[in-house]
Amino acid sequence: MTGQHNAVTRKHNADWVVNSVIVGIIVLIEVITHPVRGEALGSQACPAAVSVPLNAPLAAIEALDQQWAALEPQCAQSAQFHWARGLVSALLGRFEVAALSMEAAMLRDATLAGLMFDYALVRERLGDWPSARSLYQALLQDHQPPEAIAAYIRARLADIDTGAAAAKASTIRPAAGGSSGAAGEQASRVAAGKDQPSWRGSISMLLGYEQNLNSAPNLSEFAFTTLDGPIVLALDPKDRPQSSQVGHFDLRSGSSWALPGDQRLALSLRASAKFTPRSVYQSALAEASAEYSWDRESHRWLSYLSLGHVRFGQAPLANSLRTGLAREHQLTLGETTCSVQQGAELETRRYLSRNLLDGDALYGGGRLLCSRNELLLESFMRAGWDQARDEQRAGGNQRRLDGGLAISKEIDLHRLRLQSMFSVTHDLNGYNPLIENNKVRKSLRISHLLEYSFRLPSTRLQWVFQAESNRQLASLSLFETSGWTLSTGLRQIF
Repeated sequence: MTGQHNAVTRKHNADWVVNSVIVGIIVLIEVITHPVRGEALGSQACPAAVSVPLNAPLAAIEALDQQWAALEPQCAQSAQFHWARGLVSALLGRFEVAALSMEAAMLRDATLAGLMFDYALVRERLGDWPSARSLYQALLQDHQPPEAIAAYIRARLADIDTGAAAAKASTIRPAAGGSSGAAGEQASRVAAGKDQPSWRGSISMLLGYEQNLNSAPNLSEFAFTTLDGPIVLALDPKDRPQSSQVGHFDLRSGSSWALPGDQRLALSLRASAKFTPRSVYQSALAEASAEYSWDRESHRWLSYLSLGHVRFGQAPLANSLRTGLAREHQLTLGETTCSVQQGAELETRRYLSRNLLDGDALYGGGRLLCSRNELLLESFMRAGWDQARDEQRAGGNQRRLDGGLAISKEIDLHRLRLQSMFSVTHDLNGYNPLIENNKVRKSLRISHLLEYSFRLPSTRLQWVFQAESNRQLASLSLFETSGWTLSTGLRQIF
């Protein structure tokens, strides 16, 4: 900060510095507009860290983040350390990680006004307007900040109340060459900037090898039940899908807007495709979703609508519509923060060339998302009933149960994700009189995914490696499948 700014700060803040913790807010502004120094990390148990020059390039901030990651054991109980790590994560655009670090800091020292201010900025950047509002109000009521900062906080509250916060900035990282002005104006540039909201997402292109993903692996012959007795047919391995090279394309993007009265609207798009030398095994998916949410004192309500279209081979396969209503609330377990969601979903599917397969399903279930430091755990479970639109559909109506668990860990430029999912289907009628004497089909499908990604320094480009396995067990051996896929490629975050 300039000498003029320091003088103004001393003039307006002297009493508050003595009687409260305004030093926290001053640290915030210093950290963002001056070199970040390891001496500010707090306790003597934490070694000094490397400084970052003013307007440091992305690579320098990434290097500092890596060095601080190594200090985690020594500084685990230091609020200043977790706060500083949160600031660096925010400067790198990793706002979810920044929020986790600042939450850890507040658990250790909730009296730091500067920390509370930073945390409010991050919650606002993540679109969590109720939490941001509560933090801003607590700053005004409990810490009595100087007028320059109080005016800025009131402006942020006004933006949140009118929905204008969504039209503010996309990054906490200050623009290069930015001038220093009043405290409120500096914080405004840091927190939001002047840009309109943009669509964010990722685009991936992977190449790999696929091995028999749809093959009835344990079946060498098949018996049809007829009035004259069983007819046994040999299954030629040449008739099964062959192993081959495969390419995967995936595009995901989304944006959100704040609405008056603690409401929010989010839109997302997804397009993916699989390419193989044999066009009959190619597939494509397109999906558009809208989510509307509104906050209450202790929870949030969400409603959503999703439209999808699937192609398989050369022809359209199915259109789908999903809509649901869910209730979400936050849960804190020690240093772990969780989001708990329960709700119901209605899904309808229309098979364009085979109307006999059409159906409608109703599900009830829940979702749990927990985070601690840079470890993220996700799980979901849903159970439901699938109603056939045509009573002649093979197997008739179905009972279904789906679930999954995923664990992600991010360390510096590296990210590892492990995911397992299962799906249980139980037909209520026999599948077909000609197949194993009209036996009822029951199936269990299990899939596992391991994904490792490495973000190239100073970019948003990731190198990705994936290993996936699928296995389906069924009471009718004709429906058993087994296979795996290895693929690698690039993913661009935008």
